[in-house]
Amino acid sequence: MNQPLDLSTELRWVAVDTETTGLNPWKHELLEIGAVRFGLQGITEEFQVLIKPQHKIDPRARAVHNISNEELEEKGVSLQEALQRFSEFISGDDLVFHNAPFDAAFLVLSFRSLQLPIPDVLYYDSLYLSRVYFPGRKSHSLDNLRKELEIDSGPSHRALSDARATSRVFLANFEQNRDVLTSRKKYDKYLRYHRKLAAFEVKVPSDLDRIFKYFERKASAGALLRIEYYNRDEKKFSSAMVKPLDVLIFNQVVYVKAQKFPLEDTFLIPLKGAIIHDPTEGAIKLVE
Repeated sequence: MNQPLDLSTELRWVAVDTETTGLNPWKHELLEIGAVRFGLQGITEEFQVLIKPQHKIDPRARAVHNISNEELEEKGVSLQEALQRFSEFISGDDLVFHNAPFDAAFLVLSFRSLQLPIPDVLYYDSLYLSRVYFPGRKSHSLDNLRKELEIDSGPSHRALSDARATSRVFLANFEQNRDVLTSRKKYDKYLRYHRKLAAFEVKVPSDLDRIFKYFERKASAGALLRIEYYNRDEKKFSSAMVKPLDVLIFNQVVYVKAQKFPLEDTFLIPLKGAIIHDPTEGAIKLVE
């Protein structure tokens, strides 16, 4: 039987966003967690906590979130206290992330590093839902959806304001698809893209050290490489002459940050399936 939804009590979520000391979840740390509990009528409760990191903040990350050492010293708590307070706040409600692989990776690895239980909750990705249900949008990034949907939630790239924006983006999907709220069957079908947070896996190549060491050698030597890689924007393979600078893992994809030659522009090259034409080692593939 296709039962109606009780919109007043059944539809409640917690939107979550994080700020970090860098982009790589296996070596960088959580710096801030922001969350808002919300329903169809909007936000009902908010949560925010700053975390004192054990290591230095990557200058590139600080340039994004602008969290100062003074703010961390004054308001920051230990990672353990932050995670315990976060677990208490979410209280078993379903979570919503915008670009879930990033935030979920940092949260899951942080819980595991302290041997704390990962909250047994489901999560949704408003970025993924936006791509599925609104394929015509030019961009699905949170910053661009703020502009498109005229969301004013505070400064971007701070965890609490981005969590507020995420809740608005998630609700906007319902506002533009009101039919899904007319029955439980339609609602369940709409949100069938849920995942379990505790089951989230951070996937990295088993030979990651070899990849790092290779590019460290090439970067220190100022090597010039030609790399053939899949260009997602153009949906085809491209080739570029570059000077490698660094290796990043972002959203579980391994990239080399490189400088185009002879231009000064830097960009990220996905290494999966890429062929590196090395003048001394020949053609090699580091990530299958």
